[in-house]
Amino acid sequence: MVETYAIIDSQGRCINRVLWDGESNWAPPKDCTAVKDPDNLYPIVVLTPEVTTVEESAVANPTDVTQ
Repeated sequence: MVETYAIIDSQGRCINRVLWDGESNWAPPKDCTAVKDPDNLYPIVVLTPEVTTVEESAVANPTDVTQ
C-alpha cells in the first residue's frame, strides 16, 4: 500500500514529501529520514537566502578615495 512520507533532513526540517510503499527499493537522500506522515503533520520547509545588512558605520566613506 502506497503512503505519504515526509523526508526529514539532518536538521529536522521536512524538505520533501513522497509516496512510497515502505518496502520497494528506494531510500531517502543521504543524511535524511523518511517518516510516515499520512496526516500531513510535516509541511515542507522552504529555505530562503539570508539577508545580511551592513551598518552605516561599516560602509566606507565614498569621498575617501585612495589612488
